Amino acid sequence: MEFSEVTAEEVNSTRSSKPKVLLSAYACEPGRGSEPGVGWNVALKMAEDFDVTVVTKANNEKVITEALKNWSAPKPKFIFYDLPSWVIWLKKKLSCVSVYYILWQIGVRLLLRKKLTEFDVIHHVTFNGFQFPGIWLGVEPAVVLGPLGGGMTYPANFIGSMPAGKFQERFRNFAVKLFFYNPLTRLTLRSSDQVLAANCETAELLERMTGKPVEVMLETAYQVNELPENRPRTQDETKIVRVLWIGGLMARKAPQVAIEAVREARKQGAKVVLDIVGSGQLRPVLE
Repeated sequence: MEFSEVTAEEVNSTRSSKPKVLLSAYACEPGRGSEPGVGWNVALKMAEDFDVTVVTKANNEKVITEALKNWSAPKPKFIFYDLPSWVIWLKKKLSCVSVYYILWQIGVRLLLRKKLTEFDVIHHVTFNGFQFPGIWLGVEPAVVLGPLGGGMTYPANFIGSMPAGKFQERFRNFAVKLFFYNPLTRLTLRSSDQVLAANCETAELLERMTGKPVEVMLETAYQVNELPENRPRTQDETKIVRVLWIGGLMARKAPQVAIEAVREARKQGAKVVLDIVGSGQLRPVLE
């Protein structure tokens, strides 16, 4: 029997040169905005530089599979997982998405407990609320959380101008303060290797919770150089300024502030037109 010597370089050449990343993306769908769009965009962008495996909900499988058929760039791999059908039924019946999301994260940790050592990094992306960014305590791979959001609170002097939803926003402000002191949330954040924030307000909150620097990062994985060049500004004072507001017409998005701002600008002689694109429970009131 003959043995041949294998050098370290030859061994390394047989392995993938890209770090292996497990992406936790409860919300992940192509062609969507908000959290599902964040999960999808981050997965595709990260796959350009890393060996990415995404764990997401099983009901996303059909649309993701179809979208990947025509995707020519490097593709992430997917693990589709959902809780038992009776739990899904309860989620829909009782409208308890938050509870289902927490149980789903627990299920994912149990499902992948024997496979986690295969990855170099575990990256939690969606849902991106800082209140419950997955259950990744005590794992061997490095853990990255975010970009996390949800740390913003509604300014007290703006709540009075809300056409609806005052109680809900006061309660949400209280909930943010409550989770600031939540020991499980603090332990999860402090035990991670890197925490990213989606906005400055949340970054400031997370820095106070973790005691370490938190970097602000755009959550949509969209390249700035893909944006069209800005058109040159005009000094023509007769030109009408058009303002575009896009978002869900809900209390915490504060669309009424945009309307009030344009009203005040018009009072001072500005020629401003406001276009609002969105839907939600506040639409009739805003109209």
